[in-house]
Order: sequence, then structure tokens, then C-alpha cells
Amino acid sequence: ENINNDDAYKPDGKIFNNVITIYGSRGAGKTTLLNKLISKMRKTNKHIILPLIKPDTFAGNDHLLAVVVDAMRELVDDLFQDKCLQEYDEEKYRLIKSGIHELYSNISTYILSSELSTDAYWSRLLSESLDLDYIAVERKELFAAGVKFYKNFNRFVTKLTTVFKEIHDLSHPPLLIVPIDDIDLNIRCLRQLMDCINICT
Repeated sequence: ENINNDDAYKPDGKIFNNVITIYGSRGAGKTTLLNKLISKMRKTNKHIILPLIKPDTFAGNDHLLAVVVDAMRELVDDLFQDKCLQEYDEEKYRLIKSGIHELYSNISTYILSSELSTDAYWSRLLSESLDLDYIAVERKELFAAGVKFYKNFNRFVTKLTTVFKEIHDLSHPPLLIVPIDDIDLNIRCLRQLMDCINICT
């Protein structure tokens, strides 16, 4: 009911973990509801809504966060597809494109850093009999890369929401909505989902 109500969004500086979960038995209509919500919100042009992400269709090496970044790249292209808009906001367009490029260049290293605490990571270190100095350097570099990606992601989203707000002349900052469906059908993505929530909220 509040989708068209500006008062429903109060940018008062408070930080919220904006995660909404739809759950129910198989065939209950969760995907149908999600698609209808996405369709309704898109018509308002008040929020940045990524395409529906379906982890059960991922290839073996796909990572949830990488798919999110790719969806954001496509959204940026769609947002500025009008040549006149590109020329009118040339500097903003350049900043947005450079931001998404920077995310792309860091995503693979971030994915490696997100594996630092997994059993697979420690098993590899033990099996390769690496010395402690090497392990310490590797962990420091990967952790630094993870922090850098986190900062770059937030910086990019700030730029994107600011430009989107100006383009659509909104009275409030838009939300970045990342719809994900059937995460339970790809168990490998469950931990990636937690990383994604941590980055995006």
C-alpha cells in the first residue's frame, strides 16, 4: 500500500537492514508475488530495481555477488540508453561507468577474500604446506581487497542513487532493490547470500 507514498520512506540518517524474506511451501505463489511486486514498483520509477536473480540457474562458477554487479552494469546501460541523456549528464555518466568498471576489476579478488574463513581455504593451505609468513601476507592482501571492494560498492551505490534521484526528480533517495528467488535450490549460494546482504545493506 505504501509503494506510492513518499512518507513511507524517511531518509533521516538511520541505517536499517532492509531485508524482506518471502517464505512458504513449494507452489504457494512466492515467485508470482515477487514478480508482481517488482512490476508494480518499476512502474513508479521511484526505486532502482535489479532483474530477478535466480541462483538455481547459475553455472558452476557463478557467484551471487558477481551476478548482482553484472545486473547493476546492465541497469546503468539501460538508465543512460538515451543519447541525449548521456550528453546532458556526460560527467555523471562517466562517473557511474567508471564506478561499475572499478567494481568489476575488484570482484574476483573480493570473492577470494570472502573464502578466507571457509574450511576449503584452510584445507588448501594445509595441503600445500605453505609457511606462516606467506599465509599471513596472503590473508592481509585478501582482507584489504575485501575492504576495498566493500567501500567501492557503497561509493558506487551512492553515486547511482544520487543520479537516479536527479533523473527522475524524486523527493527521496531511491532504494536499491535486489530481488533473489529460490535461493534454497542452490545450497552453494547460501553463504554467498549472507555476503551479498552484508555488502548491499
